Formats: sequence, structure tokens, C-alpha cells
Amino acid sequence: MENYYELESLPKYEPKAPEDVQHDAQVLIDSFIQPAETPAEGRTPGPGLPQPFCLPQIGTGFDTPFARGYNDILQQNGIPMNTFLDFVDGLNMAMISNPPLQVVNVAGAIIGFLPHWWFMVAGTVMQTGAQVGMHVLSKTLSDRYLRAANERIFAPHGLRVRLIKTPALRALVGHPEADKPAPSKLKQFGQTAGDVVLRLPLPLPFVKRGIRALMDKPPPIDPRMTDPLARRLMVMQGFILPVAHGPAIPPPVKPDGVLDKMNGYVVGKRQTKVDKQARDAAVRREILAGMPISREGGMTRRDYKMARRASRGRTRRLKTKVEEDARREHRNNERLVWLVILNEADDAKISGTEAMDNSSDNITLNDRELEETRERFVEEEDSSDSEDELEDYDPKSQASGSKSKADAI
Repeated sequence: MENYYELESLPKYEPKAPEDVQHDAQVLIDSFIQPAETPAEGRTPGPGLPQPFCLPQIGTGFDTPFARGYNDILQQNGIPMNTFLDFVDGLNMAMISNPPLQVVNVAGAIIGFLPHWWFMVAGTVMQTGAQVGMHVLSKTLSDRYLRAANERIFAPHGLRVRLIKTPALRALVGHPEADKPAPSKLKQFGQTAGDVVLRLPLPLPFVKRGIRALMDKPPPIDPRMTDPLARRLMVMQGFILPVAHGPAIPPPVKPDGVLDKMNGYVVGKRQTKVDKQARDAAVRREILAGMPISREGGMTRRDYKMARRASRGRTRRLKTKVEEDARREHRNNERLVWLVILNEADDAKISGTEAMDNSSDNITLNDRELEETRERFVEEEDSSDSEDELEDYDPKSQASGSKSKADAI
């Protein structure tokens, strides 16, 4: 994906009223969702899917787009590649501009739509309902786009599309780790705090070694597998359909007259940033393993420096960074949202779908749901922010910055 606008040149999506969201959603729907070949009253379900077809987000974040991919079994169910990829491209624009208010997650033993991200989504309109303790939210671009996709593309062929978080997807497909108890809030806090401490310039190395010994150790990443999307899909291998991606998939088509208002080109910029982070991490693993460097365009100055240090046996710092890369990727995979295509029978296992599929443009939440959403968001943001803020922490640059400020004073 090339020739994208710079992020700074794109206006934020800020609709003034629900009518604006309705208008813009219709523009996206008409531009990216091709009407079903068979009318709703003449449904022609195909053979169905032996397993769900799933695409993960390209990175973490409530407004991060999804990877592009395909499986030919969708063609057998009446959904050709161009139709499906157009749908994904439009959804990615909607995700970045105006993410969904609800995704499928696990609450106790129930898999269902849960309120999420509502106060972070630009253009969300909240009103107090007629009943005490009820709150009415206007559905977002993404919510309306997904509803139209089910009506026009998937439902006529006996399928449904949902956005599902990793824990709920494991439960839905019967993954053996679905019954693994979630870590306590205290342990989650400890793991996050440990990440922060490990990146601070502490003068006592044994303190850091002790912290590492207490933290969870995720499985190491195979340095030969440089594609992060392939690694994410491998986590669900055997429980979801294989995904063709990369060179096997045609690039997105630029739709005329849509991108002026939607942040469509940000999709490409997000992909570029994620790709760079993944390439840097892959190079670190390759250098540590003594493998040839696979970086496109050749090694950078930093790569040469790391390789020289490793050739002299000075790998302690590199090993630590590779372990941090693996831990961060493991945690991020738990926070991902997946784009899932599944059979109607499997969709029936999810509670609350009627609220997403109905013709209403509003979502109603009670006080308890509102507070649970707030708590869940704060937990995820605290964990994500502490990792992201220190991802490229450089004590030398921090020290020089502090010195400059002192000199100025």
C-alpha cells in the first residue's frame, strides 16, 4: 500500500450530529459493500464453513485496522475475493475513523457483545434514556457498516461477520486455552509494573534480574518466522481456516470521492509503522540466532552495530530485548480484535447479536454496563500505555534532555 497521505494532512472524523454519521456510513456502504447477488427473500446458503475464517488486527489499539486475507471456501459460499476484500478495506476505514461501540468478548462463562471503547470514539452521541439509569448511544460508522455487510453480503449465504476479541474467539472455537483462568488484576498490574521497571535506568542489575525471574515467560519466537501475521494466525492454527495473505492478495483499490473525509490513507500509515516495528524485532532475533539478516533494503547502521557486538559475544542486552519483544507480542495478541466470518449456527452461540443486527441506530446501556466498560477500558489502557510509552526508551536521550532543561533554567 503506497502513496498514502501524511497523517497530519488528514482531518479527524468529527461528525456534528447522528445524521452526519448516517450519511457517511451510507457513503462507505455504497462504496465498499457490493449488494448480494441473490435477494434476501431468495436466500441461497452455500455448504457453510468447516471452521470460522478469521483476520486479526495488524496491531493493538481500539482503532487499528485488520489484516487483508482470503480463503477460497468463501467463494464456494457465494463471496468472491474482490467482494470480500472491498468489504475489509471499507471496514478498515470505518475502524480508524469511527470504531465500533461493541465487540464480542467473554463475561464470566457467557460469550456476547459487550460495550467497549464508547467514550473514546469520536462522534459518539450519548443521551440519558427515558428510564432512570439507562443511556442511549448512537451507533458508529463501524457498527452501521457491519450491519449492512451482514444484510447485503453474509446473511444471504447463511453466514455472519462479527468482531471478536481473542479470549472470546478461543471460547467460540473450542481452543484448549479457552478454559485457562484469566490472570488476576494484581498479577496483571505486577506484569505491567515489571515491564516499566525493566526499562528504567536502574543502577542495580541484580534488581532487574530478580524481576525477570518473577515475570511470565512467553514462548520464544522462531527467528525464521518473520511475518507477524503468520505468527498470530498460528496461535489459532487448527481451529480456524487457513488464510492466504501477502503477495497472494491484490492491493486495495483507491475509491474515488470517499477518502476526503474518512481517514482511509491512515490505514496504510498504520501498516507502515507496524511493519517497521516488526522488521526491527525480526532483525534482533536473526542477529541473536546468527542468521542472515532479511531486512529489505539491507542492514541499517544500528543493525551493523548489534551484529558487531553479537560477534564479539556481547549479547546480554540483545537477549533481553528479544525476550521483551516476545513478551510484548504475547500480551498484545491477547488484546487483539479479530474479524470473524462464521456460520449462522455458530453465531447463535453469541448473546446480544440482535442489538447489533436490528435496524435501530442506537445502543442502550445501563449503569452497570457503563461502569464495567469504564473499568475494562482503564485496565487495558493502563497496560497498553505503560508498554508503548517506554517502547523506545533511551536513557541517554532522556538524560541529555534533562540537562538541556536544566541549562535553560
